[in-house]
Amino acid sequence: MNHSASGPERSVAAQADDDDVAGFLPAVPLPKRLPLRPIPIADMANFFGVTHRTLHFYEEKKLLQPTRSGAMRIYSPRQVKVMALVTLCREIGMPIAQIQELMGELNAAGSKAEADAIFHAALGARRKELAAEASLIRRQMQQIAVILDQDGGSEAGSENRPQAPILTDIEYRCLGMMAEGYI
Repeated sequence: MNHSASGPERSVAAQADDDDVAGFLPAVPLPKRLPLRPIPIADMANFFGVTHRTLHFYEEKKLLQPTRSGAMRIYSPRQVKVMALVTLCREIGMPIAQIQELMGELNAAGSKAEADAIFHAALGARRKELAAEASLIRRQMQQIAVILDQDGGSEAGSENRPQAPILTDIEYRCLGMMAEGYI
């Protein structure tokens, strides 16, 4: 990837200036103590247990913005914090497009409190998505169990027993509201 085509390379000092005005970040856990100085790509990869290619990918997606010292990528302490946030988002299954959107919102945040609110809203939305996925998986597991029971793979007579659906509390509430005509 040729960075000179997209603009001049920034110095570490310029990166530090950008870090001061690049918006606020929520506090997220780091795997180790935050380095006080900029670190090279090898140290960044080791810090998070990822490959250089992973860091390059996040750079291509505009999630990370390292500076350059010759051909070497250098990551500021802020970029380490950004990587911690990206790593956390990836660990909870957030798609790259959502992380990009989240980072855009965080970069526009006017205060730490606003950044925290944006982050908590994103986590809440992801929790709802995961709950819906968990519900779907439970129903799929139940369908598999019914089919296996019909094939004689379980206790005698279990194929004749009706299988009660496994629903979450919110699914029961939604069904109740539907039954009452609210939805």
